[in-house]
Amino acid sequence: MDSILANGTWEITDRPYGCKPVGCKWVFKKKLRPDGTIEKYKARLVAKGYTQKEGEDFFDTYSPVARLTTIRVLLSLAASHGLLVHQMDVKTAFLNGELEEEIYMEQPDGFVVDGQEGKVCKLLKSLYGLKQAPKQWHEKFERTLTAEGFVVNEADKCVYYRHGGGEGVILCLYVDDILIFGTNLTVIKEVKEFLSRCFEMKDLGVADVILNIKLLKDDDGGITLLQSHYVEKILSRFGYSDCKSSPTPYDPSVIIRKNKRIARDQLRYSQIIGSLMYLASATRPDISFAVSKLSRFVSRPGDVHWHALERVLRYLKGTASYGIHYTGYPRVLEGYSDANWISDADETKATSGYLFTLGGGAVSWKSCKQTIITRSTMEAELTTLDTATVEAEWLRELLMDLPVVEKPIPAIPMNCDNQTVIVKVFGERSGATTGITTSSSDDEFLHTDNFFPDLSDFFGNLNMGDNDAAAKYADPVLCRALESASDDAVHFLCTHKNVNIDVIDIGNYNFASLTEVLSVNYLDRFLIVYELHRITRVFALLGYYYYSLVLDLFSSGTVPGSVDYEIVYTFYTSGEVWLFIADPICSFLVVGVLLKMIHAI
Repeated sequence: MDSILANGTWEITDRPYGCKPVGCKWVFKKKLRPDGTIEKYKARLVAKGYTQKEGEDFFDTYSPVARLTTIRVLLSLAASHGLLVHQMDVKTAFLNGELEEEIYMEQPDGFVVDGQEGKVCKLLKSLYGLKQAPKQWHEKFERTLTAEGFVVNEADKCVYYRHGGGEGVILCLYVDDILIFGTNLTVIKEVKEFLSRCFEMKDLGVADVILNIKLLKDDDGGITLLQSHYVEKILSRFGYSDCKSSPTPYDPSVIIRKNKRIARDQLRYSQIIGSLMYLASATRPDISFAVSKLSRFVSRPGDVHWHALERVLRYLKGTASYGIHYTGYPRVLEGYSDANWISDADETKATSGYLFTLGGGAVSWKSCKQTIITRSTMEAELTTLDTATVEAEWLRELLMDLPVVEKPIPAIPMNCDNQTVIVKVFGERSGATTGITTSSSDDEFLHTDNFFPDLSDFFGNLNMGDNDAAAKYADPVLCRALESASDDAVHFLCTHKNVNIDVIDIGNYNFASLTEVLSVNYLDRFLIVYELHRITRVFALLGYYYYSLVLDLFSSGTVPGSVDYEIVYTFYTSGEVWLFIADPICSFLVVGVLLKMIHAI
C-alpha cells in the first residue's frame, strides 16, 4: 500500500452518476527461494479486472513478453562473446503504467478514508488486475528506454540494445524481470543507475536464477541452465520423491489410446502435465515428446496414461541434474528436422520435431502433432521442415538485430534425413545428388507446391544437407522415444557438461603401449583423448569449413611453424580417437582451437 500511495495511483472522488466502480481485493502470497525456503510474505492489491467492460473501461490489451527461446539465445551469445549477465527486478512494475481510460474503483478493504466512505478511487495510474495493466507497463518501459538511445529488436519486442564505441549492452524484459547483458561492468552499472532513476528497482547482481531456471557459469565462460530444484519440487509436490528412477521417459512398446472409461484423478493429472510442460519448454527437450504425447489425454486420463506419466517422473528422478550447457562454440546456428509418420494405428496425424542449437547447446525445439493429415513420410517430413523454416527465419531475424552477432549471418545448416525432401526442395538448385529422381511436377507431390512456399523463399538462408544427425538427435528426442538416458541425443541436448576432454603433454608420461604404433617423434606433442563418435560428430556438425580454417591458418604462414595438411592424425583404439598435433611450436594454438570446436559438441 505504501508503494501505491507513494506512486499516486489514485485520488478519492465522488462516484459519477451511473458509474459502476471496479472492485478490488487483497492477494496474499509467499515468495520462495530456489531451495524452497520462504524469502518474504507479499500482500498485493489487485483490481477485479473481470468486471471491466470492453470499449468502456479498456480497449487494446496486447502486451508482448520475451520468449524463452530469446532468453536462451542471449545466454548462448553471452557464453560465445564473454558477456556479463546481471539481473534486476522492477518493484510494483504495473503501477508505473499510465492509464488512458477513465476508471473508477472501490476503496480497498482496510484503507477506506474516514468520512469519505461513499466515495471511490479514480485511477490515475495502472494497477495490478486491470485488463490493460501489462500493456501500459510495457509501453512506459519502452518509451523510457528508447528515449535513452536504446533500440527495440524487431523479432522480439522485449529485447533492447545499445551499442557504440566497442561497448554494448542488451536488455531482455520478462514482465518485471530484467536480464542485462553487457560487454563490461561499467556499461552495466550505467544502465542500472539509469533504470533506478526511472523506476523503483531491486538490483539482484550477477544473474543466478531467472524464471525458476538456475544459471551456472563455468571458469571457462560456459553457461549452464539447470532446473534440478524445480524437478525436486515437482517430485515432492506430487509424492514421487522416493520413487525408483526409470532409464527413459517413455516406453514405445505401450500403446496409449483414448480412455473410454471414467477419468482417473483428472485434476492431478493436468497439474503434473502443466508442471512438466514448463520444464520441457525451458531446459529439458529430452522429455518434450513424452509430455506432448501425454498432454493429449488430460481431459480423461486412465490407468495407462497414469503409468506413462509416472514413468516421466521416475525418469526425472534419475536425471534431475540434467540441463543445457552453452560452451560458446560453435557460434553458428544449426537446425535439425525430423518427423514420425503415424506410428500408431489410432493416430491420423504425424508428429513433428525440430531443434536448433547455438553456442554448443539447444536454444529452440518443439515436438507436436501436425495440424494437417499427410499422405506419406515425405509429406510429413516436408511439413516439419516448413515449420522449422519459420522458426529458423525468426531466429535469423533475432540475431540480425543484435549488435554482438557477426554479420553477415551465414546460411543456417538444416539437417534432414529424408533424401526425397532434400531433392524436391533443394536438389535442383543446390546440385544435390542422392540417386533419387523426383520433380515438383510429379502428380504424387503436386499438391505440396502450394503448401510450403516459405521453403523456397527462405532457400538462400538455408544450407540443406542429407545428414543422419537429424535421425540421431532430433528423431529419438522429439519424434519417438529414447532408448536410454545415456543416449547420444540426451548428452547432445541435455547434459550438465557436454564433454569431458583431457589435454595431456605426453612428453611427461610413459605410454609404452603407444610405442608400437607411434614414432618417438610424437612423444613430445599434445594429445586430445575423445570418444570416436564425438570426433566423427565434429566433422559432421561443423563441416570441413572449420577444419579447413585451422589448416589454412597454419599453411598460410599466419601462425609460426611449418605445418602441412597432415597436421591432425587419428588413431582408433578402444572406441576412442587420439588427435596428435604435429608441430610442437603451434600445438597450444591448435589444441585451443580444436578444444573449443570439440567441447561445443
